Amino acid sequence: MNEELQKALADVINKASSGIDTASDFIMAELPEVVQQAMTWYMVESLIYFTIGVIMTLSSYKVIKYQRSLFYDDEGNLAPWCKGYMSTSAEYDISVVGITILDIVASVVAICFASNITWLKIWIAPKLWLIEYAAKLAG
Repeated sequence: MNEELQKALADVINKASSGIDTASDFIMAELPEVVQQAMTWYMVESLIYFTIGVIMTLSSYKVIKYQRSLFYDDEGNLAPWCKGYMSTSAEYDISVVGITILDIVASVVAICFASNITWLKIWIAPKLWLIEYAAKLAG
């Protein structure tokens, strides 16, 4: 009984070992393609975030410029239409403060998106990115 158990255990170990060898060979054969696909994925993902950030930054600039033109004339004076609705000092009016806060938040979010330049690192220095990515995976 003991010999049969040892023989069965040896068979299981041999099958597991050959399975690990086969899996290892498969992984080694496919590793360059997997690395290339990972680099492509992270590059495209980063480029999408960067593009969204640039678009948001440009849009924020246009919106801020448009909002400023609503409240102020070309000389920087308070626009005539809002003199009756807003205080003489527009900087302290609640609507201008609210719009300014929203503009700042939108600009910060846009800058955070636009500062994602991983795509540039993958394009210019792919080996450096791979080393950093492997270090991040390791721990």
